[in-house]
Amino acid sequence: MKNKKIIVTLIILLSILVVFLAGFMAYLMNGKHKFYHPNWMHKVSNELIMDEVYDTNFKKVELISDASDILIKKSKDNTVRVVVYGDKDRLNVSTENEKLFIESEVKKCTFFCINITVAKIEVYLPENYEHEIEINNKYGDIEIESFRNANIEVHEDCGDVEIEGANQLVVKNSYGDIKVGVVEKAEIEESAGDVTVNKVKDIIVKNNYGDIEIKEVSNYLDVSDDCGDIKIERIDIHKDSSIQNSYGDIKVSSTNEIYIDAKTDLGDLKINKNFHKSDIILKIENDCGDIKVNN
Repeated sequence: MKNKKIIVTLIILLSILVVFLAGFMAYLMNGKHKFYHPNWMHKVSNELIMDEVYDTNFKKVELISDASDILIKKSKDNTVRVVVYGDKDRLNVSTENEKLFIESEVKKCTFFCINITVAKIEVYLPENYEHEIEINNKYGDIEIESFRNANIEVHEDCGDVEIEGANQLVVKNSYGDIKVGVVEKAEIEESAGDVTVNKVKDIIVKNNYGDIEIKEVSNYLDVSDDCGDIKIERIDIHKDSSIQNSYGDIKVSSTNEIYIDAKTDLGDLKINKNFHKSDIILKIENDCGDIKVNN
């Protein structure tokens, strides 16, 4: 009997430890406590290895890198310019089939790597660029200025992603914040970090650990979060939409005249106005946290 009590006690203690560690990791990995942020463990190269200007109207710009800070900026004319800092032996650039392709590799290291030197890639495009931009980066920050006619797709493993504007946007990030300005349509997947969006027509957001904040949605939204607060200032939807959360508060500041079907398992529920005869339904579900709609 004594051995059974010891075993039960150990199981309880281990369960508490697992829950504590899971919560601690979630706390650290949300946008406010990023122990993993790449700026802690790398420096950016200042060795200029390429500065090239192209007159070609590329149909696609593709960048692949395992460790780079990437910036896509507006050019002052209709040309395309590529500026790269890093290791010339680890850079590959091609311009075939109306595609600008840039690939950069970092020098490999053994065991635990700190203070590594990453490349810096700058691409300057005409402001009215209306084709595709695709970026696959494992490590480093990505900044893209506003290209409202372009379709942009970003895959990032570790680093912050900031995009001022696009037509259609796809972002998948593992560790780091995502910040978006004005886009027509957005699909965002985040594992650990905050997601901030200014203005969007249609949006799908899935986050595991971190807050989601959207200023304005003008047609449709599908927002879900496992651990973090969801805050939306203005919803003006014309299609059935949904907001789902597991742990965290949900707050909506204003909506158009829609029916809000809301429930929370553990928390307070407050909806100022609800239009039961509306054909448009916003479904809000929360497992643990308050729901507040100030429409």
